[in-house]
Amino acid sequence: MVETLNDTETEFLNSGDYTPETKESIDDLLNETLSGADTFEFSKLKRARDTEVSNILVTLPDTSINLNGDEVSQERISRAVIGLSELTSETKWIDSEGNLQTVTKGQLLEVLKEAGQKQTEIFMEYAKKKQILLSNADT
Repeated sequence: MVETLNDTETEFLNSGDYTPETKESIDDLLNETLSGADTFEFSKLKRARDTEVSNILVTLPDTSINLNGDEVSQERISRAVIGLSELTSETKWIDSEGNLQTVTKGQLLEVLKEAGQKQTEIFMEYAKKKQILLSNADT
């Protein structure tokens, strides 16, 4: 018999508290409840989710310049933001096309916020797909 998420776990998935930091424990839980073909489908879902996250692009506010918003880029942006003192402080940044751009701390903060929101949306979408997979595994 395949176990499904209990009400508390389902509520957590739908609460908006499902973040990259919590995904591993939920992935572990799902791996424990699936077997065979279902595990294969779950692995495909995880790969698709990770591919979507690695392809996040964010347009700089008030420009047409795109920056990468994947997890590694979010970490780099976070470090840059910490190092810049004022919102108008500038730094050099490579855009998604490989071109050198001058960006402000304020712009990087907006990019970081939007990238995080996009990533959360992706995780929530795939969390729902996992729940459907679990529900279908019961039948």
